[in-house]
Amino acid sequence: MVKWRIFTLETRLNKQDAEYFEQYIGFYCKVYREVWQDYIHGEALSSKYITKICQKHNMLKRTVNSIIRDVKGRYNALKELQKQQCADLRHKIDFLCNSIDELREEIGMLSKLAGQNKLDAEALQSYRNKKKRLFSLQRKKLKYQNKMDNMGKLSFGSKEFWHKQYHLKENGFRSHIGWYNKYIRRRDKCIYYIGSSDETCGNQMFQLSYNKDLNYFQCKIRKENNYSSESRYLYIDVDFKSPRRDMLINTLECNDSMSFRVLRRDKKWYLQVMFSTDFEVLTDKRNGCIGVDFNNGFLAVTETDKQGNIADIDILELRYHGGGNKAKTEMEGLVKKLVFLCKNVNKALVIEDLNFSKKKSSILSKKNKWYNQMLHKLDYSRFAQLCSNCTAVYGVEFIKVNPAYTTKIAKQKYCNQRKLNTHIGASYVIARRGQGFKDRLLAY
Repeated sequence: MVKWRIFTLETRLNKQDAEYFEQYIGFYCKVYREVWQDYIHGEALSSKYITKICQKHNMLKRTVNSIIRDVKGRYNALKELQKQQCADLRHKIDFLCNSIDELREEIGMLSKLAGQNKLDAEALQSYRNKKKRLFSLQRKKLKYQNKMDNMGKLSFGSKEFWHKQYHLKENGFRSHIGWYNKYIRRRDKCIYYIGSSDETCGNQMFQLSYNKDLNYFQCKIRKENNYSSESRYLYIDVDFKSPRRDMLINTLECNDSMSFRVLRRDKKWYLQVMFSTDFEVLTDKRNGCIGVDFNNGFLAVTETDKQGNIADIDILELRYHGGGNKAKTEMEGLVKKLVFLCKNVNKALVIEDLNFSKKKSSILSKKNKWYNQMLHKLDYSRFAQLCSNCTAVYGVEFIKVNPAYTTKIAKQKYCNQRKLNTHIGASYVIARRGQGFKDRLLAY
């Protein structure tokens, strides 16, 4: 089986190689923001507009074309993200409206009793607490409505960092100049070189080649007109230490389209190459599957054979949570372990296709504090993305299945009969569902 996918490889640049980008990035991002403002205000980015920008800033036509394509792509991505965010906010507002209506009814009943002095001390305190909660929910509803009204605006450098200028001391800045310098470095941090299949080496402005004798890559970058007084081209030697390195070499031999991003993080510069290629899936779900049930603090794993019976079970512990490096490294290691296991036994990896956005938006109170904390600690989106990336690199079949009733089916059909706990049972149902077996929930 052959599948298609876009891959991104990254490597760090030397300080000397990044000198040109340090000088060029401010000018590039200034033009980028100008094109962005023109586009969102209805400017037609036609050939006449491209010529105008080229003459105004003395830029190459290919660079302006690259900026325009990236601006359009980012704008479309922002619109799609806005649709999802609006749906989540509407769900939150609807849930709040229902809660506010219920609370108002309760307060109305208690208000009559309070006016007649028929409430004891405990009931009177409950009545006051309900009024405070009603005020809190109304404020939260107004906050979400304002957020919905102001949606769709992109702030280069992030809105959060922009608002830090109004609270300098609280955010560790001695002066406004110190904040401004850091804001500029955060805002101006990316240079894009978007490629095309009809151009030389897949990109006219940034060309990558592989040296077989020296076993590393060479970059040839066309400088902008204002920065090419000494030489028109910049040459850099780089290397990519990644399992996808061979895929990149094959893509270079095929002369396919390749895009590049030069990225600054703090004081370090990185080069990212983005390319699309076909990859062969080496494993087969007909040999069995490895099902994974993602939980707070651990992964329940079950391996099945060709007939859908249990071949092996395991529990993999997740000790760290959040967006820190420890949590990310730990999860990467566990995903790699699962993928290598699938590759060794020639089986597919199966997980649930979960989405917690609606559940998270419905959490308003601390009635079940343990459940709320558990739900927000789950980093399922990162786990699913890591599984998707790693399986593509090592040629493992990756399947997402419907998560409906996996735990209930496991309790009803397998846990008691096979002496399994609910999480292992759920991972067993997930693995069978990936193989194509249909386990139905029996009606009582």
